[in-house]
Amino acid sequence: MDINIINEMIDELKQSDTTYNNVRDLAALYEVKDRFENDQESIKQTDVEKELSDILPAYEKYVETKTKFQLTGAEEENMIYKLKLLCIEIFDLLKLLYTNTNTDGERAEIHRCISRLTEEI
Repeated sequence: MDINIINEMIDELKQSDTTYNNVRDLAALYEVKDRFENDQESIKQTDVEKELSDILPAYEKYVETKTKFQLTGAEEENMIYKLKLLCIEIFDLLKLLYTNTNTDGERAEIHRCISRLTEEI
């Protein structure tokens, strides 16, 4: 179910007569809305935690491989591969952050930050 549909139904009931059935239905819709929003927030939090927990091991593997490359002259290809895996994890986190935004202002700020990052690189 879409939160917008729930909000529309709530607005319609607010405009209708104050009857027992309408008040009961309104209370039920507010309860559904509250549960929906809490469930969505839990899903978002879990996804963010997973993405963050994926970045650190990828970073550690990259640093370990890079150190071996610097000390022993190991294959650069392996180091680049580990860097690519790290970048994928970072990309997934940024994508998740973007898809969980609610406003155009948030999205614009993410675009500005990524543009600044690419300019500085």
